[in-house]
Amino acid sequence: MSPMRWIVLAAVLALGSGEAAAEGAFIDIFAGVANPISDGEYTDNVDASFKAGARVGSRTEFGALEAQVDFTPVSSEDRPFVVDIDVARFRVQFGGRFEKKVTSTASLYVRALGGLDIVDVDGTVEVGPFRGTFEDTDLGLAIEIAGGFMVNLGKVS
Repeated sequence: MSPMRWIVLAAVLALGSGEAAAEGAFIDIFAGVANPISDGEYTDNVDASFKAGARVGSRTEFGALEAQVDFTPVSSEDRPFVVDIDVARFRVQFGGRFEKKVTSTASLYVRALGGLDIVDVDGTVEVGPFRGTFEDTDLGLAIEIAGGFMVNLGKVS
């Protein structure tokens, strides 16, 4: 089974479980922009890209424990000899968040997660009369530190 199928299966199981609707549990579904921050070679070749995913978690005394699954189709600067290239990053992470209530229904939070990045590259290269295809999948370490603002919409029944 491909990595993408495993990630989709894990997300469906997590989002569809009865535990996710329990008191103190939460589900975040998000979409946004991933802006690359890395060494010069990476940031020279990768542009800001769309990102979508889901987080599920359960609150504890200090904040919450959570799991996150996300997908980013990486936007790469075009090369004149590359006819077609597809780069996708799948990320699976686990970690925690510290929450601070600011009103009865809203909280500020700071999150720290660690896990795996799975990067898949498929492409076709044409140089003159020569044509070739390539595919590569690499596994890497994913570390994410973020903050946000959360509004409680009530119980899910």
